[in-house]
Amino acid sequence: MTDVPFVNAGLVDSLFLRDAPWAEGHGATQGQLGGGMIYYAIVHALRAKLCICIGSGGGFVPRIMRQAQRDMGGKGETHLVDANLPDSGWGSPQYLDEGSYFRTEFPDVIIHLESSEQAARATFSDCMADYIHIDGDHSYAGCKRDVELYMMRLKPNGVMTMHDTLTFCLKPVKGKTHELSARILPDGSPCTKAMGSACLKAGCLLSTLQSEGLRSTVVSLVEKFWRRRLYRGIDSIIANSHFTKSELTRNQIAAENVEIIPVPPSIPEQWTARLDSSVDPPLLLYVGQMSSIKGASEFVAALKQVKGLSWKASMIGDGPDRETIEAEIRQAGLDKQIELHGFVARQDMAAFYRRASILVFPTLAPESWGLVGIEAMWFGLPVIAYDVGAINEWLQDGSNGYLVKPGEIETIAKRIRGLLENKSRYGELRIQAKKSTQRWLNTDHFRSAVNQLYVDVTGGRNADRH
Repeated sequence: MTDVPFVNAGLVDSLFLRDAPWAEGHGATQGQLGGGMIYYAIVHALRAKLCICIGSGGGFVPRIMRQAQRDMGGKGETHLVDANLPDSGWGSPQYLDEGSYFRTEFPDVIIHLESSEQAARATFSDCMADYIHIDGDHSYAGCKRDVELYMMRLKPNGVMTMHDTLTFCLKPVKGKTHELSARILPDGSPCTKAMGSACLKAGCLLSTLQSEGLRSTVVSLVEKFWRRRLYRGIDSIIANSHFTKSELTRNQIAAENVEIIPVPPSIPEQWTARLDSSVDPPLLLYVGQMSSIKGASEFVAALKQVKGLSWKASMIGDGPDRETIEAEIRQAGLDKQIELHGFVARQDMAAFYRRASILVFPTLAPESWGLVGIEAMWFGLPVIAYDVGAINEWLQDGSNGYLVKPGEIETIAKRIRGLLENKSRYGELRIQAKKSTQRWLNTDHFRSAVNQLYVDVTGGRNADRH
């Protein structure tokens, strides 16, 4: 074993994250590569000579691709294709200026300011790539076009990845609607059925028709069914939890093609947990969007039931229901005990975690993981959460916190009261909360698992080098 870290945090910050504002969308933040570890591992596993990245606002992915090639001797090429459409909602890329940091530090990344279609038909007409990453047009038509165009330009043992989000649900997600609400049935319960006839039986198809009209509903049907068909043809899918895998398999995606590899949480180097548990009065913490689906109202309602105890509370986040939450706080007479802080940048969250005593995580939506809970436990905070989605994969009831049946606000209040009044019990859960995070911080396991997966997917090519 060595004390030298696998990932040099300073290098990550200076080389990969500087002037890369969308890197956080890949899970990268302050000294942590996040999903960049996957991209780096793919280039290494394939010994990729030709890498193509479709779309990148700050150049994060092509930097990773090219650095991996540099670390293998510098041979090969990395190409970045971006149409530079500032009116698309994403603005212009950060590297248009010849003197930009990206162009200065990565002059060996070949940039093509043209559409993905133009590049496929001209620039790459005679090329066969080892690795292609698609992160351009996120519309149904755009994704479909790019996959079809570039699949023909991928070597037989090559790998294609996409950076996108997807729920197998017919309900549209737009405007103020949180994406997790797509997994909630009209009666408020989580959906556990495959997309198809169950959508009609549950009333989702009818409600979509009524709210969106026939044309939009048909478009949604075509898009979601095409995407499911696309997923069924993928050789291997990395799922971050057993719950995520179940979401895929119940939609007829082969279980043997889904590998569960939780991504290690990105804990910034400057984050340090406090050494003692003495906070007076105790601080109860909520971190999440100010929306009903994330349980903001549930948090306030639970605190109303423990109003007579000594505590303060902080709510971190913003969202469509903020005014409603503020009104609920006033009506409950808690405006002197609960403080709303709005959006807080992730690098500034450590101050709140260090001061807090308990994290209440009452999301009603089936989370695919629940990173906030693991971050809080790293600081030694017991977590009280609804038993939905993948939360029970890292939260053990009575060990590092408490699981509560969704909707049981009285039970949340009971658990809060128990921890506030029983300091011995609180201390036990606090110690276990901190200990339980260690298994999720194992970057060695993550790296080897991802590397082995890509070796397996590519038929063992270059397996002798790993």
